[in-house]
Amino acid sequence: MVMEEAEKSFESITNQSIMGIFIIQNRKFQYVNKKLSEITGYDVNEILSWRSVNLHKFVHEEFLKPIQSEFEKIFSNQDNITNFQFKGVKNNKEIYWAELYCKPIKHRKKLAYLGILLDITEKKQAEDKLKESRAMLQLVMDNIPQFIYWKDTNLTYLGCNKNFARVAGVGDPENIKGKTDFDLPWATSQAESFNEIDSLVMEMDKAEYHVIESQRQADGKKAWLETNRIPLHDLDGKVVGILGTYEDITERKKADELIKSQLKEKEILLKEIHHRVKNNLQIISSLLHLQASLTDHKPTISLLKDSQNRISTMALIHEYLYKSEDLSQIDFKSYVENLIQFLYRSYAISRDRISLETKIDDITFDLNIAIPCGLLITELITNSLQHAFPDDKKGIIRISLHISDDKYELIVADNGIGLSESINIENPKTLGLTLIDALTKQIKGNINVDRANGTGFKIEF
Repeated sequence: MVMEEAEKSFESITNQSIMGIFIIQNRKFQYVNKKLSEITGYDVNEILSWRSVNLHKFVHEEFLKPIQSEFEKIFSNQDNITNFQFKGVKNNKEIYWAELYCKPIKHRKKLAYLGILLDITEKKQAEDKLKESRAMLQLVMDNIPQFIYWKDTNLTYLGCNKNFARVAGVGDPENIKGKTDFDLPWATSQAESFNEIDSLVMEMDKAEYHVIESQRQADGKKAWLETNRIPLHDLDGKVVGILGTYEDITERKKADELIKSQLKEKEILLKEIHHRVKNNLQIISSLLHLQASLTDHKPTISLLKDSQNRISTMALIHEYLYKSEDLSQIDFKSYVENLIQFLYRSYAISRDRISLETKIDDITFDLNIAIPCGLLITELITNSLQHAFPDDKKGIIRISLHISDDKYELIVADNGIGLSESINIENPKTLGLTLIDALTKQIKGNINVDRANGTGFKIEF
């Protein structure tokens, strides 16, 4: 009577359970609760009517042999407690996943086995989705050309992609888990440096991007890397690790070094060219000076002198380029100041007699503009020095160069005797004015002449 009441109480309790519960005795089900029936899809009475456990009815064929083997172990070892997972098949052929716990007990004073069956289908599906997600993430990372790794706050590797695993000499990304940089083929000093930088990024909680570093790889070769390090946070914002990515820029670094080397060679070559051009122009200038010294004919001497100054104007530009760090641009303000000094010395003109005012912006020109513009200034100043102030008359020359309305504006003016009305700038007859007209057209400029209070040339280009 007492036993019957105990069994009824047991049945009442187990039928409220969310787990399938059963008792096997003599290799036959002696008790099955409602939840087990629900999980397997078989009626309680039907299960109890089976002459044996009939594993094939609710275990998927893929798992049948291993499960049969586990049950044989259960039946042969009275002290064994078994736990395993398997794929099952319900009565309606629906697939499910279950976890089984089984242990020997005494039932009605005889040996029996108590089993608990838990439906873990949703858990298994969630795990499978997580595995798929992780596999997809790993697949993506393995196909990214960069090298990727991540560590915990103890600087222990938690994972990496295939590229990183290869250079780290661990083969498969799984093999890096649990390792530190000191387990990898880096030099000790490099491992210490990597750990120090990673620790600092996590400590400061501040990402680092596009940092160039060197690394000794598994094959012993030195590589150049462009690295990024980002602290990882949990849902509460606490730093829990670090994500590192880097790209092997060794070939790019070599290409950059080659380009730098070639540019250096080109720079040296260009400097040598400018130096030689300057020297050759100076030789021509010296020959013109020598030629002038061999004649007493003043018009010839003046013509040779003007030609000599034009050549010196070009030579001065090449001297500037030779001495400049930028071989493509000339500091034109400094150049003009030196050019003016040269012209005053050349014609032996005192600044006390013909003073000079300059207002030149900080402008740089390339060779294509600097040479014609320098020659223009030479012609205009030479014209003022030679013709604007006869009979040792005093005066002033004004030079300005600035940008106005997206155009350069060059003005060279004097307060001398002025340009004769008979001279037509658009149809010049003299060499000097012909050069001024040609040089203005060369820089695609326009020229205007102001004849009031002396002579003023305004060139816009």
